[in-house]
Amino acid sequence: MGGLDPHSFMLASGILYTAMPVTVWALLNKRHPRLNLNLWCFSGLLTAANFILYSLRVALPGTLSGSVANAVGFAAAALGAATLRLEAGRPVGTTALVSLVVTASAAAAW
Repeated sequence: MGGLDPHSFMLASGILYTAMPVTVWALLNKRHPRLNLNLWCFSGLLTAANFILYSLRVALPGTLSGSVANAVGFAAAALGAATLRLEAGRPVGTTALVSLVVTASAAAAW
């Protein structure tokens, strides 16, 4: 008996991360500010895309499964942080977050 295949685990995680934001959006659609909810759920979908891209590392070219997956993951984390700041009524600092994502993505690709 073999162990758990990491690619299968990442794919299953990606599918779960796809279902979670869709469920959260369906439950909170009428009860929460629309912009915050949409941004939060979109960051969850980006996280799901990140996991799915990593799981397809064997089937996809290295650029798509590596560099693009890293950029999507960094963007998901930055969008989640921006949404939490927006929810708290604090300034988002979009320029700083975008430059951080671009810098981290470039450093990871290098």
